[in-house]
Amino acid sequence: MTAPAPHKAVPTIGLRFEGNEVAPETFLNAARCLLDILSEVGRSISGGKTLEWRLSDLTLGSAGLAVQPKSGDDDPEAARAISRTVSGFSEMAETARRPAHFTDRALRGARKLGALADATHGRVQVSSMNGATDAQTCSLTRDLASRASEVMRPPLAEIGSVEGTLEAVSIHGRVAFAVYNALTGDRVECRCDRETLDRAATHLGKRVIVTGEIHYRADGEPRSLQVESFELLGEGPFPQTEDVRGLYADDPISMEEWARYVREK
Repeated sequence: MTAPAPHKAVPTIGLRFEGNEVAPETFLNAARCLLDILSEVGRSISGGKTLEWRLSDLTLGSAGLAVQPKSGDDDPEAARAISRTVSGFSEMAETARRPAHFTDRALRGARKLGALADATHGRVQVSSMNGATDAQTCSLTRDLASRASEVMRPPLAEIGSVEGTLEAVSIHGRVAFAVYNALTGDRVECRCDRETLDRAATHLGKRVIVTGEIHYRADGEPRSLQVESFELLGEGPFPQTEDVRGLYADDPISMEEWARYVREK
């Protein structure tokens, strides 16, 4: 009789809030931060390759989720990216030193994740599950935010996107509109031409994503953006609890599908 093939452990990273109630937007923002960090670390490890991920577990009644590589072909690189992400958090809990493969973008994500952990007044844990003999768990605190700020060199500018609510337009001094960052609540001045401003003026109070050259403050947060394009995401409020209903472990979806589902609600 042929012995059954051993079960292959799929590389997995988990995020879980413990303690008091967690606001839906805090949970979703934390998930987005973790995915951004994981993607950045993965690109650094794989030499620029973009690893694709899927949501493998999202249990109702519990503020936690798990993410796995979408393709089994990516398992080795995904396992390294997951392990390096969690160990990087642990390293920054001890010292203000840049962890290996943590780009500036990954550090900005870590700083935001640490701030979200602090805002919950409870514990936030990130765990890697790459097999029974290769498990890591790290508790995130406000120290993660402060250490990430210490080791990150403030960028002057880079191409990127800001998502938030379009709430003001101005032709005084310079032509621009303002977007209030969905993650931090900070005002980001979006400089543009008059044609773009006229189009933006028709979307006041709506959710948009603006892409262009972002200029940062000394603390690494976006200060202004030279607009190349912007896209309307919706007219309603930002995601609420019901936005994550129906996403179960027995019906995995990709993170891209999840993000699209949330945005279209």
